[in-house]
Amino acid sequence: MSDKSWIKNYPNNVPTEIPPSTETLNSMLKKVVQKYPQNIALSCHDHDLSFKQIDDYANRFAAFLYHELGFKKGDKIAIMLPNLLQFPVVLFGILKIGGIFVNINPLYTAHEVKEIMEDSGAQGIIVLSTFAHLAQEAKKYLPQLKHMIVTDLVDLYSFPKKQIIHFIATYIKGMKCHYDKTQFHTLSSALNYSKTFDEISVKVSCDDMACLQYSSGTTGKPKGTILLHKNIVANIDQVWSWIGSSVELDKQVIIGALPLYHIFALTANLFTFYLAGSKQVLIPNPRDIKSLVKTMQKTPFTIFNSINTLYAALLHNDAFRQSTFPHFRYTLSGGMSTIKRVADDWKAVTGVTIKEAYGLSEMSPAVTINLFDNDDEFNGTVGYPLPSTDVSIKDDNGNELATNENGEIWVKGPQQSPGFWHLDAITKEHFTDDGWLKTGDIGYLDEMGRLTISGRSKDMLIVSGFNVFPKEIENTILTIPEVKEVAVVGAPSHSSGEKPFAFVVLETGKSITAKEITEFCYTQLAHYKTPKDIMFLPELPKNTVGKVMKQELKEKYILNVKN
Repeated sequence: MSDKSWIKNYPNNVPTEIPPSTETLNSMLKKVVQKYPQNIALSCHDHDLSFKQIDDYANRFAAFLYHELGFKKGDKIAIMLPNLLQFPVVLFGILKIGGIFVNINPLYTAHEVKEIMEDSGAQGIIVLSTFAHLAQEAKKYLPQLKHMIVTDLVDLYSFPKKQIIHFIATYIKGMKCHYDKTQFHTLSSALNYSKTFDEISVKVSCDDMACLQYSSGTTGKPKGTILLHKNIVANIDQVWSWIGSSVELDKQVIIGALPLYHIFALTANLFTFYLAGSKQVLIPNPRDIKSLVKTMQKTPFTIFNSINTLYAALLHNDAFRQSTFPHFRYTLSGGMSTIKRVADDWKAVTGVTIKEAYGLSEMSPAVTINLFDNDDEFNGTVGYPLPSTDVSIKDDNGNELATNENGEIWVKGPQQSPGFWHLDAITKEHFTDDGWLKTGDIGYLDEMGRLTISGRSKDMLIVSGFNVFPKEIENTILTIPEVKEVAVVGAPSHSSGEKPFAFVVLETGKSITAKEITEFCYTQLAHYKTPKDIMFLPELPKNTVGKVMKQELKEKYILNVKN
């Protein structure tokens, strides 16, 4: 497929290549504010902010970081926030000083926060007050962490909304905070900072690092993907080129339910549509389906990007099924495979076809997307390679395979990361000398040049769209003194697609319950990583060289376990 045969099926108005660009995220932010200053850019809990208001907030935050706290170009600052108006404000402020933002999932434990902060060397963190105690606990082991900044849910709201939402969150939903306020700066004081910030004083290049995007690694340690400004900008340009002829990019209303700390939503929602001038409605807690449906009912949204588990959850809600969304036109699915019956039901209820895409953090993330200018039935593929993107299917020896033959997916393009932070050996393992990224995913290209994902070459799980590596869970369980051996595999789940399932061998004469193991994991791992299904075995099956035969465990035990 080195001849890029998919190009013959490109729409006539989509270019096969995007021109090289020297743009940065900063220069793009500046342009959108100049072009649409008074347009509504973001909304959350019915509170709107214009592009100019967000830029003003971001400038004040940048001034606070730069003048008050002494952060400078190249410094790394973590963001541990759900989808709130504060998220883009602080992210843009970090970019303005030439800083590097490090996304941290707010569902992480103090242990997981510590590992990412330690590995990245981040010297600052912005965290929601609800989770501030986790950052405070992690700080005990992080001498390089100079400053912690806390924000309350209602910081950017005005009276009386601020008081109403604060009351509901605190006294009805029980979102109470437990942290030492003397250890934190507050975002509210930062946004009232009197000094100004001169963006011209900081020279940001397209070759500068913009982001360290973390995921669990195959070794059980967090793995930071380096993304330069030019990588993310290229991916935005590629997506704009792909959908721009079908979608008026500056006239959309997007429901932002997917978490912005995840690379899919960060690029596909925030950057792609914010930098084009469209409005986004942020959903802080998409698991609150009732509230999400109410927002969808009162919002004339046009785009709703999602993942299979969220589509399924909405389809199980009677209010959603009985609603009509007259402006809804497009929905892009990524992060995990979309089940055909879910896609078919979604089309029957909403009239909108789910368009699947494929990407990964190392590609900023988009690699392939289905066509947007048709309303064909769900086809089960993840679409065509984007402009300036190459895809090749390889066998175990690196030889290119023919059409419809399964093999490892190799990709390349200007959106490609230069590698992993401080992990030279793993970078060399995944990135070839001639520019290819070996994804570890298995798939094939059909006669039309569309990619289909068949599986993964490694034992990585995808739980509700999040990558989960068994090694991280295994390493955690092995710290329990009673445990001698453990093997974690993926089991099917109706609610999350996959779930971790642990097989445990205990030390001779020792005892511990499955519940105790799960409860310990809750203190070390995010809930979606924690195995709730645990089976005790006298020994694990191993091959002649002593490697645990995980496939045998799956075949022997998982099929008999209820999801």
